[in-house]
Amino acid sequence: MALSLANSIDISFLSSKINIEKNIRWVGWCIFGIAKGSEEVALSLANSIDITALSSKIDKEEDIEKVELCVSNIAMVSEKVANEIINCLNSKLKYELQKRMPDLKIQALASV
Repeated sequence: MALSLANSIDISFLSSKINIEKNIRWVGWCIFGIAKGSEEVALSLANSIDITALSSKIDKEEDIEKVELCVSNIAMVSEKVANEIINCLNSKLKYELQKRMPDLKIQALASV
C-alpha cells in the first residue's frame, strides 16, 4: 500500500510545494515519510528540491531542533543533498549541527 501510494506521487508538484513551504520541519518529515514507502521516490524528491531556497529558510530558522530534524531526515535519504544544503548554511549553524549530530556522516560537517 505505502509503495503504491509513494509511486503515485507527482514529484514535480510536491517539489514545488516543498520549495515554498515555510516550515522546514514539515519538509524533513515529508521526505522521511515518503522514504518509508519508497526510498527511490524520496530520493527523486530530495534531488528535486531547490537547495538555495531551502538553505535560506534553514539559515533563518531559530529553532535548532527543527534544523536538525530537517537535515537529518534529508540525510537519511540523500547525504549528497544534505551536504549541499549544509554547505550553503552560515558557519555558526554548521558548527552547531556538527555538535548536535556528530554521528551523521556528512562531509560538510567535517570541514567546519
